[in-house]
Amino acid sequence: MRKKISIAFLSTILILCGGAGAVLASETTGEINVGIQTGMEGVIKAAPTASPAAGTYTSTQSVSLTASGSTAICYTTNGATPACSGTTACSTGTKYSSAISIASTATVKSVACYADSTEGPAGSDAYTISTATITPSGGGGGYVADTTAPAISNVVAKPTTGNTANITWTTNESSLSWVVYGTTTAYGQELKTTSYTASHSVNLTGLTPNTTYYYQVKSQDSSNNTAASAAGTFTTLGQGESANVDEPTTSTQTPVITSTTPLPVPSKPLAEMNRTELITFLIQLIAAIQSGATVSSSGGATGSIDGIPSGFTFQNSLRFGMSSVDVKYLQIFLNTDADTKVSLSGAGSPGNETMMFGNATLAAVKKFQVKHGVADASNPGYGLVGPATRAKLNSLLGK
Repeated sequence: MRKKISIAFLSTILILCGGAGAVLASETTGEINVGIQTGMEGVIKAAPTASPAAGTYTSTQSVSLTASGSTAICYTTNGATPACSGTTACSTGTKYSSAISIASTATVKSVACYADSTEGPAGSDAYTISTATITPSGGGGGYVADTTAPAISNVVAKPTTGNTANITWTTNESSLSWVVYGTTTAYGQELKTTSYTASHSVNLTGLTPNTTYYYQVKSQDSSNNTAASAAGTFTTLGQGESANVDEPTTSTQTPVITSTTPLPVPSKPLAEMNRTELITFLIQLIAAIQSGATVSSSGGATGSIDGIPSGFTFQNSLRFGMSSVDVKYLQIFLNTDADTKVSLSGAGSPGNETMMFGNATLAAVKKFQVKHGVADASNPGYGLVGPATRAKLNSLLGK
């Protein structure tokens, strides 16, 4: 609440404001508004203090936030208004734990949380960073400013528990790791590192189980050039579920002959074909085999597959809710076998593969696991593309 102190014919009154200074009044009738909030005995609620102070700088700044008597501080740098959730958590923004690295022009908005589950006044500190990294240009001995943003690739989002997730990606130059995320496309939360690297890994915590999150990764080089990936989603695991649960290993071995020519894919299961359709497909199949394509003893195309890079292998665990280019390659592979097709039409069908691991992909993976003896409904890894499933996929790719 806001306190007002009435002054009536006082000679001099000294008001102590938590060490913030003194307010004097003399021979005056009126009111003095001290501009602070109170509510708990001995605690004065005020906007967090930022150090160094807001202003214009020529290098990256490490901004510290303090708020006397507070139990936590929430902050944002993306323009959103921070808000507390209880005494030590944030419903909007990031909980302050260490100095905030400001490498490019930004405004730090902050609010202090208190033990009575309220928050103090909001603070807003604008920082203008004016830097320019120059590199020698070829020939004339002059200099050219670096204006090229990092190139982002290989983005993978992996839920690790019901409350955590890990997001990795690579860049072609050292840059800061930066993730914005939330349960809507407005995001609302962010996590940004202070170190520069080309191999990025960010762990998100405090998530809600069985919840779909939207995210976008960003990378910023030392010249403040910033790149952003396409938006993606992931779904956290159930309460108590762990990403360490995987399908059992299998000793089943399938002979594989590598090939450079993919086999034709039947338009529908062989059992559903009429005589004319079956003869036509067999003729196409024989022609493909004569040209170099082969069939593994367990069925499905082996070797090189159109749409999957020749040197690619499945290295990452894939699960429902994930979004990555590995999922697209998985769908392409599954679509080479009529028994494991993701979809006959629309998203996920041959030629329309996506990066989203949804229900159709989950069903196709389960069919693949059962067909190749990797896992079934009795195994905890049923529907998860873990080590055993990846080994089978890679063997059928001739890897």
